Amino acid sequence: MGRLQVILPTKGISTQRALVTIGAQVLETLSSPRTVNSTYERLQQLRLNRGLREPVSFDWFSLSLAMLYTLSVVQLSDGGLLTKVRQ
Repeated sequence: MGRLQVILPTKGISTQRALVTIGAQVLETLSSPRTVNSTYERLQQLRLNRGLREPVSFDWFSLSLAMLYTLSVVQLSDGGLLTKVRQ
């Protein structure tokens, strides 16, 4: 499976599981700096509140963080907190 096939929705990856979707949801949860685990928990709650049934494993969540970091949208502070990069 090519890289773009997990970032964007395809026949094999639903819109709910595409990394671009999960990344956008992660950004919604980062209204303030928080730990990676806390961000994952908030993501799960956000998805539950929206009725999204497809699970997001911690590995898949980590891939979305790597994508966001590569795009310079999030950073990890010296204190270990995940924050949005203000542009």
